[in-house]
Amino acid sequence: RLLFDMTVGGATAGGLNSGVAKQIGSAVVTGAKKVAPWIEKGMTAAETKFSHFVEKAAQGGDKLASKFQKKSVTPEGIELDANDLKVMHMDSKEKLPETDVQKKWNEFYKKKEAAEKAAREADQSTPPKQDTEGTPKADLDKIRETAPDYYKDLMDKYGDKGTYHARTPDEYEDLARDPDHNFNIDDKTRIERQAGLELEVRGDLTGPIVRDPVTGRGEFIDGNGQVWDVKGFNSNFPPKKGGFRLDKAMADIEDELSKGENVILDTTKLSQDHIEQLKNAISTMEWKGRIRWWP
Repeated sequence: RLLFDMTVGGATAGGLNSGVAKQIGSAVVTGAKKVAPWIEKGMTAAETKFSHFVEKAAQGGDKLASKFQKKSVTPEGIELDANDLKVMHMDSKEKLPETDVQKKWNEFYKKKEAAEKAAREADQSTPPKQDTEGTPKADLDKIRETAPDYYKDLMDKYGDKGTYHARTPDEYEDLARDPDHNFNIDDKTRIERQAGLELEVRGDLTGPIVRDPVTGRGEFIDGNGQVWDVKGFNSNFPPKKGGFRLDKAMADIEDELSKGENVILDTTKLSQDHIEQLKNAISTMEWKGRIRWWP
């Protein structure tokens, strides 16, 4: 066991510095002579062979070390060379200064962690508005010429900070046509149209939005092809008669999200208390970026 342990140690040291290996070999031989006489006789023959082995290990270490004379590059693009290999004495209690390779690695990982953190925060935040500069005034005047009153109201509300899209009169009307009800227009679909247009104008939906023509699906398809379903809950009735109930509202939202649709929450008929309950419940879910609040 002594010979095995010290042979491995000597070979390892040789890989770093041939002088270290030779010193270890000498230590083994010297230490061996301090044992009992009957052990000494048995080790005399092994002494020469072991010293020869340590010498070979040291030579092998020199060859290994020579491979590091040329610079090598890690997959991350960090250059390494022989100067980056440091020999530390086993009895040293001093903290060695940071090497060049440690500095390179630390700098690389700091940048990597910063980029990953920024990406995580971006995933968890609400998508930015598509056009923070809004629509130029010249285009606003042109759009206003053919816009219906409800769209002009939005233009007056948001001014040149809003994002607007020119539509024909038929295209405005189509935004309120419900395929689930034979493409008819009623008060409910007009409210849905107003919700979709206002979210588009303020940049919460990528425009131009269009009405989803598929029955049994959401209300709108945004400029990225994402389907949005408008959901409204009512605080004016008791839960037994269809009024707001938090667990049911959350289940309805989750059902739409599970279909790949995003959700616009119409809060016009919700009390402030119920709005707060719904916001608090949603904040505990991993739905960020998939929910829009209106108005």
